[in-house]
Amino acid sequence: MTKKLILVTALALLVAGCSGEKAENTAETAAAAPTVVSIVDFNAHAADYVDQTITVTGTVDHVCKHSGKKMFIMGDDPAHRLKIETSDKVPTFDIALEGSKVSVTGIGRVFKMDAAYLDNWEAETCAAEAKSIAGTGKDHEGETAEDQANEAQSKIDNMRKQLAETGEEFVGFYHLEAVSFEELH
Repeated sequence: MTKKLILVTALALLVAGCSGEKAENTAETAAAAPTVVSIVDFNAHAADYVDQTITVTGTVDHVCKHSGKKMFIMGDDPAHRLKIETSDKVPTFDIALEGSKVSVTGIGRVFKMDAAYLDNWEAETCAAEAKSIAGTGKDHEGETAEDQANEAQSKIDNMRKQLAETGEEFVGFYHLEAVSFEELH
């Protein structure tokens, strides 16, 4: 009788142990599943999604024609757009996606534009202008180096102003780095 009781207890502990392990694996799997987020929510709380895997759905508004490495999707309201960038897992986006509805799973990322970045940008702009002036003085679209430098300087000045007004160390530009995507029908 004692042997039967020990055998039944051991069996019960084994089953309980196995079912507990299975529950942990299920919980881990559920935790690894990406969170579904609207474009509006991502834009409103972008800092909360940095380094998090999420899924968004929207209509492809634009695909970069030169490289295919960036696309923008929008939700129901065209005012709410989200930049999607490629990754090792998704190397390019096809321009034929424009106008299509897609579901994108990716990792939230932030590009931090700080004072050091702006200083470097300004130095590069001055160097590019000097190089262009030494050459033809115009780019492939007929814009002069001076025009390009003035436009860049205006953007740099606006970013410096924004940094000063916010009192933050950087201005963050948030986007999604695509891990996978599918065209919805």
